[in-house]
Amino acid sequence: MVASYNIHGAVGLDRRHDPDRIVRVLRALDADVIALQEVDTAWHYLAEATGMHAVAGVTRSSHRGHYGNAILTRLPVESQTSVPIGIDGREPRGVLQAVLRTGGETVSVINTHLGLRDHERRVQIVRVAALIGECTATRSIVAGDFNEWRGRAPALAPIVSHMGAQASLRTFPSLWPLFALDRIWARAPARIVSLEVVRTALTRRASDHLPIRAHVEL
Repeated sequence: MVASYNIHGAVGLDRRHDPDRIVRVLRALDADVIALQEVDTAWHYLAEATGMHAVAGVTRSSHRGHYGNAILTRLPVESQTSVPIGIDGREPRGVLQAVLRTGGETVSVINTHLGLRDHERRVQIVRVAALIGECTATRSIVAGDFNEWRGRAPALAPIVSHMGAQASLRTFPSLWPLFALDRIWARAPARIVSLEVVRTALTRRASDHLPIRAHVEL
């Protein structure tokens, strides 16, 4: 099981910073791999509280600590890479890639969080697609918050050309989801058997995004 979740810095709709609430969501997801976005230094705590390995991709640092993407996984981590894809004058963004081991196979997991403006997303999508194309792992998963508001999302075509088409499900805003910002792809021979948005009383208030979860057959 693979999930993607923008945790909004663990700040819920009630404006409370509550990592414990995020932990409850993560445990309920019961996924082997979870791609997280908008994570602060709490990723160490999230990993410890869920009993998973943590791979972190810092996109910015300040006196308050680090911030960026993270991957939590139950699988052994063979390697990790963090690549900046930010555009000058805009919020720093990055791609976090972890190569995981399952049985005798390697699985590349790419996690990203793209920008809010069309022009920066176009550049960032091309960079993400290039990383996918360079991947040598036997199986590939791409997940994250792509901030693509349009339903058919033609801008994502460079990624789709590598990963294939996948259903888009509405995840934002969490209270009444209208936009399919969060996505998961799997490239053959891996395949997505089922895809769902996890909408519960807890997920509706824990973040401004709902988590998305896929049953991936490797």
